[in-house]
Amino acid sequence: MNKDQLNSLNVRKAANAAMTVIDAIQDMHPAEQLAGITATFLLLADHQGYTAQDMFSITANIMNHADGRRPEFAAAAQYMKEEL
Repeated sequence: MNKDQLNSLNVRKAANAAMTVIDAIQDMHPAEQLAGITATFLLLADHQGYTAQDMFSITANIMNHADGRRPEFAAAAQYMKEEL
């Protein structure tokens, strides 16, 4: 995967991936959710050759626009509020 693919990722596809992960962990204890997601994030970023800091910046750009959080990710945040 190259950086252009990541930087131009479709917002809906990114949000769908987030929702899939949220759905998969919803029955776990909150500590397990956070540790598991964080470990997966760090392992996957390293596997793909990115630093965690790079991924934070790139993903923040995918999730947000000039007026704040994109609706797709606002919906994911609301789902987490209700389901986790």
